[in-house]
Amino acid sequence: MPSTHLSLHYHLIFSTKERYPFISREWRTRLHAFLGGEVRTLNGHPTEIGGVADHVHLLIGLRATHCPRLASVAPPAQQNGSPSKANKSSTGLLYPASITD
Repeated sequence: MPSTHLSLHYHLIFSTKERYPFISREWRTRLHAFLGGEVRTLNGHPTEIGGVADHVHLLIGLRATHCPRLASVAPPAQQNGSPSKANKSSTGLLYPASITD
């Protein structure tokens, strides 16, 4: 019996501003646990989370049905053509202007 299997894995990398070594060893494990919890909140699978003092890597698995939901929390489109230094999304998160341009 034929079937189709779809497996979506994403490698995300977050860096501190100007790669400043801000992520301390004392709380790095808690940060990784927090990020894993956020992925689970989206019903995703945090396959691997790790990093060093200036960046974090996440290897996560998401279902194909996640795409519409993730698009709803993506940075908003620029309005009125006026650039700003930071834009606030509907979730209250700030995104640098370079992401929303």
